[in-house]
Amino acid sequence: MRMEEALFLPIRQMNKPQYEITCRGKTYQSKRAFARENNIGIVCIREMMENHGVDFETAAAILLEIKEKAGIPAEQMITRFPMCMIRGKEYRTLIELAAELKISAAAVSTYKNRNGCGGILETLCQMQKEERETYFLDGRAVSYKELMQMGYTSVSYQTVPKKKIPLYPQLAGHDFVTGCVDVAKIYEEVKSERLEQEKGMQMNM
Repeated sequence: MRMEEALFLPIRQMNKPQYEITCRGKTYQSKRAFARENNIGIVCIREMMENHGVDFETAAAILLEIKEKAGIPAEQMITRFPMCMIRGKEYRTLIELAAELKISAAAVSTYKNRNGCGGILETLCQMQKEERETYFLDGRAVSYKELMQMGYTSVSYQTVPKKKIPLYPQLAGHDFVTGCVDVAKIYEEVKSERLEQEKGMQMNM
């Protein structure tokens, strides 16, 4: 072949061929086309596939449903879902949220597990309701030890009035309902439901 002829030959496509996929009734030219159009990172989809043994279409449909139910704008790119959103602010982890609330992440996690709460926001709402009874003197809470140090006896301290105060005062005044979305909870609910559907379909085949 002469050099002049080679110049006019079409350039060979070196990339791997791209195959059409159909997700929720819509056909896309390729997997990357789906990810690009729906603003869901391809790595996020592959992670779902690897962790749960599902095909691309199933993983993509699950993530798209999670994004929609969480109210995340269609134009927002998702490479990793946040744990929750509070009035537009995203929190990636419990540690991040707990640090802002000035409470131990371990305390929140332990309370959630012990009380069977459905999600982090539900947990925080329940924690806000928790109270403890304490002695109240001169407008402030005091402990039994403090009363003893103040000169009260094992008999006279019983005259000090008691009052219920929040068990977790750090959470007082916070609103975990208005404009709040528990993305992690939605993620688990959608994922579990879709995986059960897939399992049922495979058993019926």
